[in-house]
Amino acid sequence: MGSTVSLLWMLIVGCESGPDTGDVSGDAVRGVESAGDAPRPRFLGAQPHPEAALKPYEDGAPGPDEDPALSEFLWEEGSIHDFRLTLSPSDMALLEADPGTDVAGTLAYRDHSWSVGVRLKGNRTLRTFAEKPSLKIDVHEWRPNQRFFGLRRLTLNNMVQDKSMVKEHISYHLYRTLGVPAPRHGYVRLTINARTYGLYGLVQSMDQQFIDRHWNKDDEGNLYEGGYGADLHHGHGAFALQEAGVPEAPADIEALIDALEESTPDTLLAVLEDRFDLDTLLTALAIDLVSGNWDAYARAANNYLLYHAPEADRWHFIPWGQDQAFTDVNVPLDAGWQGELLERCGDTPACRARLYARVEDVLAAWMQADLLGYAERTTEALAADCQGDVRAEIPCSTGDVLEFLATRPGKVREELDAP
Repeated sequence: MGSTVSLLWMLIVGCESGPDTGDVSGDAVRGVESAGDAPRPRFLGAQPHPEAALKPYEDGAPGPDEDPALSEFLWEEGSIHDFRLTLSPSDMALLEADPGTDVAGTLAYRDHSWSVGVRLKGNRTLRTFAEKPSLKIDVHEWRPNQRFFGLRRLTLNNMVQDKSMVKEHISYHLYRTLGVPAPRHGYVRLTINARTYGLYGLVQSMDQQFIDRHWNKDDEGNLYEGGYGADLHHGHGAFALQEAGVPEAPADIEALIDALEESTPDTLLAVLEDRFDLDTLLTALAIDLVSGNWDAYARAANNYLLYHAPEADRWHFIPWGQDQAFTDVNVPLDAGWQGELLERCGDTPACRARLYARVEDVLAAWMQADLLGYAERTTEALAADCQGDVRAEIPCSTGDVLEFLATRPGKVREELDAP
């Protein structure tokens, strides 16, 4: 049985597929994260081993190589990479006074270094350098063509709200297994000015490179970040424009909101099918419900992005900020719905039926891909670093997550089978 699960797992995984800020007119959008002066090429074919990508950096004039294969080693199961960051005391003080500004730093990895832009990130997880700050590192801030193994940006999450340090890693893995576009996630041991800052989650940045990877034939659209009051309903908070494309923002998202508000229970499913990649949208919502994540789109209208592929004129849902997944093993599927799309779908019988069919798919993938086994291997690989993280705010503990992964499918099955 174990070999069958492993084979199935290999087949499933094999199918996975400091920025400037400005103002964009329109009530539906706030801010824009620019890709700088770097070009926006689509990904190229396979390239040599990642070490080969470092030689141009040593010459001081690296080429704009966007090949994702160069960074694949960063996300390998069970791997932890050692990053060394150097910042001046004055720039550290500047960041603490203005977290959104970009300062100059040096990122070192193995025997190589990069001049990078650095800024703090986070809302509830925003921390100072006396604590454990989350960071965004812009590799092409000062040298537009510079890349870190093909990457323009790096996102380092402090994981201070997740005592297991595996929730995002496992959650994104589940989304990708079921075909939902979601970031890759790995791990880094970080030092800043030779001081130990502990274990960080290395999350694939939500930028043009992410768009190119997932929609490489339709990659000129707008990428929006929702959350903290932003939802697909007029009167809700504004969306943040992460990557600007066509048509000019916010015309496309305002048109989407208009279409949804004009729909009725009889027409909603047709509108969703016309405007969205509906299968992946419903799958993402089903994962939100099964994973018990109280801070995701389904139950908090939070932590998500939307990409509009302009040629196909289709919207795509992208999960983000998954550190509150796998929390309440007993939460009913129907409890606490808040996301506009989920609530409207729930009020439409045909849409609700398709949503619950996706719940069945989530349960099947959960077991077939051995999500519990994947989590056990990950926690084992991280055990020493998780337990030894001197800047962690909560003592390392993985038992709750493993218990959730072991028992949640059965509880959801009981709920689905109940009269």
